[in-house]
Amino acid sequence: MSDMFEIQSSQLAATQANSSGVKSLAAQLIRDHTAASRRLMTLAPRLAMQLPTSLQGPKVGQLTALRSQKGVAFDRAYAAAQVSAHEQAVNLFRAYIRVGSNAALKTHAQQTLPGLEKHLQSARALLKTVSTAKP
Repeated sequence: MSDMFEIQSSQLAATQANSSGVKSLAAQLIRDHTAASRRLMTLAPRLAMQLPTSLQGPKVGQLTALRSQKGVAFDRAYAAAQVSAHEQAVNLFRAYIRVGSNAALKTHAQQTLPGLEKHLQSARALLKTVSTAKP
């Protein structure tokens, strides 16, 4: 589940980031993705869905790699990871809105997509900023 990576990596950024811009984005992502996760959790039982309870697949490795970064290198890696994660999430939500079969999940996707697009825009801007920062 995408929210888990955004939340866990942002919790890490709250303590490990060098840049105040990274810390600010991390705080926003924790708030927004926690709220989105809660909304989805309320839908899951009605739809007989089992949501993951831990990170899986490549996201585990990405989080592990982030933990090993420090300073400006952490900021760059975090911003790049958020751009990638949000590109994937935006694409997934747009696709579900187009072709998804469950009305409740489509509504969730429609309600969540604008925030994801805003996060993507913010992450891209942050990546440009931290990419030019000096170590």
